[in-house]
Amino acid sequence: MRILLGDKLLEFTDEELDYMYIDEGNESEVFRYGDSVLKIYKDYCAKERLGEDDVIYLSNIPTKRILMPREVIRNADTMEFIGYSMPFIYKYPKDVLMKIKMNHFLDELDVIHSDLELLAEHHVDVEDIHIDNVLYNESFFIGDPGSFEIQRDTPAGKIYRNNVYTFNRFVKNDIFPLAKVSKKKIKELDDMFDDYFFIGEQMRYCIPPKETVRQYIKRMTQ
Repeated sequence: MRILLGDKLLEFTDEELDYMYIDEGNESEVFRYGDSVLKIYKDYCAKERLGEDDVIYLSNIPTKRILMPREVIRNADTMEFIGYSMPFIYKYPKDVLMKIKMNHFLDELDVIHSDLELLAEHHVDVEDIHIDNVLYNESFFIGDPGSFEIQRDTPAGKIYRNNVYTFNRFVKNDIFPLAKVSKKKIKELDDMFDDYFFIGEQMRYCIPPKETVRQYIKRMTQ
């Protein structure tokens, strides 16, 4: 395979690609290259994907923990846009999230919140977040902008509300169940929090200094 990563020509054999392979989804195959991942689009995808202009636009937004594309990837022979690169982040197993202290967890969520605000200011609706795209390694990252949508004609305030709603639903539907409490208890916990007011701020009240995320969820569902 011959690609242009930005202006840099890269050539990989099939054996090298096998070694670099990380994962794949409906829209792309993912390979590691140094401190980057290369998302190479598949020939067909039923969902709408980021276009070249979208990738360039997103790459210029200086988020801290919601990872943005780095560079455009093109087929070196046809110059066709075929994907983009992103930072590579080592990640711990997702269950580790339950063992970290709540104060640290909420500090990390605050950084995500600032990114959600920044994206809204740039008219980017995050659309979808799920547990497979969360990377935790002492810091909390969201790693796939593939479903983000640039809505230039939508007021930033409305996009911010949508972004907060999407993130809150992610915490409720994907993070809370990791504590392994019953669905009924999760529903009760869900009802305690307003979907349109950032959930990190709602959880900050009355947190014991050494309480973990799991202990917090267990306490709140007693």
